[in-house]
Amino acid sequence: MRVVAGDGARWIDSCVHEWCPNAERAPDGFHIVSWTSGAPDNPRKQQKPLFCAIP
Repeated sequence: MRVVAGDGARWIDSCVHEWCPNAERAPDGFHIVSWTSGAPDNPRKQQKPLFCAIP
């Protein structure tokens, strides 16, 4: 089995399907780490502050 690694870009899927039809698609290690390390920050950034400072 052959594997093609890359980020989550959709154009990669079409290229892999066209040029390497027997290959499996897998995310690369760099992007896995960057996606998972940024995941805990996403809910925190979307949450409204509990209090506001009054000038």
